[in-house]
Amino acid sequence: MSILKLDQALVTDFVAQDFGLPVAHENADYKPTAGDEFVQLTNFPNEVRPVGLSDTDEMDGVLQFVLYYPTGKGAYDAKEKAQTIFDAYPAGRELTYSGATLYIRGHERPSAFPEDGWYKVRGLIYYDARLARQ
Repeated sequence: MSILKLDQALVTDFVAQDFGLPVAHENADYKPTAGDEFVQLTNFPNEVRPVGLSDTDEMDGVLQFVLYYPTGKGAYDAKEKAQTIFDAYPAGRELTYSGATLYIRGHERPSAFPEDGWYKVRGLIYYDARLARQ
């Protein structure tokens, strides 16, 4: 099972949740429409580690989302959307994609700040996974 499948499990599920925002995917051209909110996704997997002498490896990682809302409209709507996303990923939730399974460990909202005409709310969704050794 590959890390790529875990990537797809996260991204596919996030898009399927339909949070009502366009998604700016990693390394894909995205030109936001001025004044329209959107979300940017980035996955940060950590190293793959063996689980004893078995044929299983483990890893963990973080799915980061950054909400982009126009500045000057207050913080509530953006922070409420972050909470809606967190509610869809409670600790213990299982995601599967093409034989890859990961488990949500928790989440946090470490920062919210204005930058370049956007109010950005950053959210982190932590996960663990077991992988069949290749």
